[in-house]
Amino acid sequence: MATLETSTSLLLNHVKKDVLFKVVFLSTLIGLFSLAGINTAFAAKYTQEFCTSCHEDEESTVQEPKQTIHHARHGDVPADCLDCHVLNPLAHKIIYEVQAANEFLQNLIGTIDKLEPLEKKRLRLAKQVWKTMKKSDSQNCRACHTDEAMNPNFQKLESQKQHLSAFESGATCIDCHKGIAHNIKRDQFAKDEIKALEMPNPDFIRDIPKTYQAISEEIK
Repeated sequence: MATLETSTSLLLNHVKKDVLFKVVFLSTLIGLFSLAGINTAFAAKYTQEFCTSCHEDEESTVQEPKQTIHHARHGDVPADCLDCHVLNPLAHKIIYEVQAANEFLQNLIGTIDKLEPLEKKRLRLAKQVWKTMKKSDSQNCRACHTDEAMNPNFQKLESQKQHLSAFESGATCIDCHKGIAHNIKRDQFAKDEIKALEMPNPDFIRDIPKTYQAISEEIK
């Protein structure tokens, strides 16, 4: 009897483990397919046309970037809304969806549905975007402007010094390059706000690219 009970117990344990394994496997598979589906849906949704379907009447937010070097210099491949505002990782897109839901609500209730009420909030909204970019070490910028791709020989002496200092101190792109797509200038903010926002982050210190190493002694 003991042997039968032991065999039955072992069989049940084996069955439980087998069922558990299948449940975990199927759950994982479903989760992966769901994430892939969500990412595909985001890819189809996140287009310039989709962004401007809400911002179409907001002259300053849609037309301003077209007057900047990002649109003019790159010719057939200009930077658009997504290049600056949305990071590629899926987790960031999900977070952005939550934030965008609030923006959609504000548009519906009339808080930012027209240019005039939007302009009153632009400084605060700009600061939020700058903080987000600062936190990510300007990853959106670096998607195109890699350290290795920057050529100091095409930069003014002051720019060469600033970039070299940024590598060594942990400054990041958005610390200096504000208002390059929209007409919002850093001098519109209080000095203490800007100082806190542009404080270098030691975690962002990076190796000096070879192109800058070659001229570092000359420009210091």
